[in-house]
Amino acid sequence: MNPEPIVSNPVDDVTYHLKLFSTPELGAPGQEGSLLPLSKPLAVLAYLAVEARAVSRPELVEIFWPGVDGRHGKGSLRQALWSLRKALDPDIFASDDPLELAPGRIETDLDRFRDLVAAGELAEAGTLWTGSLLEGLEFPGAREWRRWVDELRTREERSFGDALAGAADEARKSGDLRTARSRLEL
Repeated sequence: MNPEPIVSNPVDDVTYHLKLFSTPELGAPGQEGSLLPLSKPLAVLAYLAVEARAVSRPELVEIFWPGVDGRHGKGSLRQALWSLRKALDPDIFASDDPLELAPGRIETDLDRFRDLVAAGELAEAGTLWTGSLLEGLEFPGAREWRRWVDELRTREERSFGDALAGAADEARKSGDLRTARSRLEL
């Protein structure tokens, strides 16, 4: 049985900005500061935004509440989702089980970074790299969360490093040693 999607009113839709480089923050147009503290609800939102796919509730429970019995883990996830709906709006999810963010509702600096790298705008991409991804979102015992964050950091560092090295090599081959050096200094 396929769950019914949660339908939102596009007129009322707000696009939120999720900063993932350095200490994560969730912002909304016209509001100062983060809408959520460093917490599991913010981490759940970050996970869903980065994964950009429907995620089962059991998967989220295992990542964020490992070792907690099923009933308590499910209750903790429900509380986190309630916090997200309260801080953002009830229609932030396109589906409820599995969970998926409504399209276009969350923009991340990581998405922007990836777009800039793909377009070869490496200097501008470098300005977004203000620190390690998801700094400060640490949860004792959540080894799967820690593993996922470490893999995300490694993947993005490698991708950016490869792009910089490729751009430097292209500049060197064309005789533009100044650009080659600047790419390596990013």
